[in-house]
Amino acid sequence: MFVLSMKTTRPRLVAYGVVLGLLLVVMFAAGRRDRARVQTVAAGGDDAARVSYLQQQGYEVEPQWVDVREVTVPDSETIPTAYRGKRIKCFTYATAGGETVCLYEYDGRIIGTDKGSGHGTIG
Repeated sequence: MFVLSMKTTRPRLVAYGVVLGLLLVVMFAAGRRDRARVQTVAAGGDDAARVSYLQQQGYEVEPQWVDVREVTVPDSETIPTAYRGKRIKCFTYATAGGETVCLYEYDGRIIGTDKGSGHGTIG
């Protein structure tokens, strides 16, 4: 058994308590802020409209998307420059030829497509 003794005064003990309390408050606040940054990507929207748009673009795709994620707009000719650098949703669909096509959506509005997986994800 170990006995730990510490020689201190009451004001110093109170100061240690205050510092420990502030440290706990900062740790708790930082944990809440980190949880607020984590965003789940909600699919939402109308899958039929997305599939219809892709069919109009000449793609034969499965009726259900394979993957959905938030991405920064890649430097692509198919996406208008007004959306570059913004966070948008990328719905990945499988085509009949075994490839993938990404449909980009910003605030529920389809803004373009890109064949393949050349999109940068937000980490």
